[in-house]
Amino acid sequence: MPVTSSVRLTGMLVLVQPRWAPAAAQKATPAKARTAASMRKTFLLIHSRIARIIEPLAAEFKSDFFRFDTSLKIVHEEPRNMTQYPRSAYDQVGGIVYFARMMDKIRLFAAGELPADYYPNLGKGFDGRCTRFLKVDYAALRQRVLQGGTDEEILEWCFANGRRPGEEDILAWNSFMRKRGWRDEERIARELEDYKAKSGLAERTDILTFFDYYEVDEHRKP
Repeated sequence: MPVTSSVRLTGMLVLVQPRWAPAAAQKATPAKARTAASMRKTFLLIHSRIARIIEPLAAEFKSDFFRFDTSLKIVHEEPRNMTQYPRSAYDQVGGIVYFARMMDKIRLFAAGELPADYYPNLGKGFDGRCTRFLKVDYAALRQRVLQGGTDEEILEWCFANGRRPGEEDILAWNSFMRKRGWRDEERIARELEDYKAKSGLAERTDILTFFDYYEVDEHRKP
């Protein structure tokens, strides 16, 4: 007796790229970054080869009585970082260096996306210098940032609630911050060397300032 009803079977192959960059590995060394890139390339090659094998087979398993519908679904997830680095300390808002970086640190911390080793210096170190330069309270600034608004709007809030530095003040600030760590007192020079050592950059004699250290440590520069 002929079969009068058809059976539809659906098969689905789902390949999900592993996340190679967990929160603990955000500060990957160049060697680790190259390894991750090689792994991603290999994985995508496997994707393409499986697709070429399965798609022709799906066409073969079709008849009036038996329909086998196979769909190949490849889900490619870019490695997603649970943490992010703040912007470069060199970036300027209103002509002032570092302010943009401080804004990012506040926002990323509130979103749970700031690397944990940045926590101890929130509101301190260069953050503290920046708020003292603008004569605003860090806690009040943080509250204003989390209310929303652009960096420029928040800087205007600082001017209104603290002080508006003149061109010479900004020039002195930018020069001081860009060169911090270079030919500074022994304590500061040693602090920079300690940071470099912890990041595996102790041999990098070309890193002379904290700003340059951030650029290399956060992978904006080799």
